[in-house]
Amino acid sequence: MENLIARKRQEKNVSWSAANASAAVDLEGMAGGMLYIDGSFTGAALTFQVSYDGGTTYATLQDDGADVSISVTADRVAVLPAELFGARFVKFVSDASETCTGRLMASS
Repeated sequence: MENLIARKRQEKNVSWSAANASAAVDLEGMAGGMLYIDGSFTGAALTFQVSYDGGTTYATLQDDGADVSISVTADRVAVLPAELFGARFVKFVSDASETCTGRLMASS
């Protein structure tokens, strides 16, 4: 008998409003994923701030003492780093001030 894993796709909006950090996104039930960034995005890299409760305290996500970062390009899809696995709430932080949107796509 085959063991099959059923996966459900989830999508969530990500928005920046004249800021480096996006609005918080709840990652509950999501594992891995990709982030589409629209054509008006001006930055070249993203770092991540995470929170366990979605409150006012967010900490920069690090691995071995260095900020976790990915390179990004406007109107493209970026793969999210494995280090985000286990984070409940995340803010995507651009290296430039942004007013744009993105779309988070993940499986659960």
